[in-house]
Parts: sequence; C-alpha cells; structure tokens
Amino acid sequence: MTCSNNPKQPGNVGKQNIVREKSTKVSAWLIPSGKSFGILQTEIDRLSTVHNTPSFEPHVTLFGGVEITESSIPGVILKLQEMFRGFGPIPCNSNRSKGIMNGYDEDKKKVIWNLSTVIVLEKEDKFMKAVRSVRAILLGREGNDEDVLFKPPLSEPHLSLAYCNEALSPLVELIPEDFDSLEMKLVATDPSTLEGVTNWVEVGKIPLS
Repeated sequence: MTCSNNPKQPGNVGKQNIVREKSTKVSAWLIPSGKSFGILQTEIDRLSTVHNTPSFEPHVTLFGGVEITESSIPGVILKLQEMFRGFGPIPCNSNRSKGIMNGYDEDKKKVIWNLSTVIVLEKEDKFMKAVRSVRAILLGREGNDEDVLFKPPLSEPHLSLAYCNEALSPLVELIPEDFDSLEMKLVATDPSTLEGVTNWVEVGKIPLS
C-alpha cells in the first residue's frame, strides 16, 4: 500500500480559487464649453437646491452605463484619446420643437430619475459620428444601425437639468443656447442610481482638438 505525499484535503476536490476582477460602469460625457457651462451649472444647482436633489456637472452623455473592468479603464481612455485626437468641436444643439421633456416608465405613471428634466438635442451628423465611435470603443465592437444608440423610453440624445423622482420641467427658467463641446470625459457612473450620483467620479479626459 502506498501513501501519497500530497493527500487531497477533504472538501477541496475539484475546487478552484477564482478571483473575479472588479468592474464598474462608465459613461462618456461631452462637457459644455464657454459661458454655456456656467449657465447650465447655475440652473442645475438651483433646481438641486430647491428640491434637495444631487447636483452634477453639466454634460451630454454620448454613450453610457457600460460595465468594464477597472483594470481596462486606462486602455479605454487611451483608445478614446487616439480616436478623438483632432476630431474638433462637437455640436450640441437643442431640438426646439421638443423643448424640455420628461421620461416616464412603461405605465406612464412614474418619472425616471435620470430623465426627469431634459433638453432634447438634435442628431447632428458630427454628433452621431461621435456617438458611434464611443460605442464601438466601450462595447469593443462596431455595432450596426439597428443597435439602440439612445436608451428608451426617451430614445433621444439629451442634456439633463435635474436628477429627481418627479418632473421639474415646469420650473426650468431657461433653455440655454446651442453650444459646441471641446472636451469629453470618461466618468465612472456606478452605481447608476439617484442615490449613487454623489459617488460618480471622473476617470479620464479626452480632448477633442
């Protein structure tokens, strides 16, 4: 009878120690330039103070809520910087016919917190090119025209003025002028909840010049 020098320990047969890499959700934001930034920040802060909701940096989400590993973030930022080097200003023009809108759930009864008060934007050619380019990098594939570029129920590019569980559109005091964005940011938007907004943090800058 022979005895093994490395006897198997009870309960460990066939098991492996698997360490799951930490991940986070990220979003690519266009940041307003010039006086538009200050005007929008003032209005966002005002609505936030009046209704005791979180404030946030003015932005237009090109593509967001994509879960990636934390270790891949530097590589994603580098790809975005390479893709958008020399891209130039990206137009963010209000869709005046739609004005300020609110997004509701399927029953049309409950306001969706991150669509509570939004300015709908035009789908300008250069803007849409930027959306598709960001999507390809964040998802790791080119996609096609049938892919959803803007999430329902609004399904439109937009700029938020408030994050809230009620519609604040009647209280908005201004619709800002159209602007060009000269900078993109990659932001860790995790958790993607109203309570999580204060935890969101910028992880990289992507110049457009």
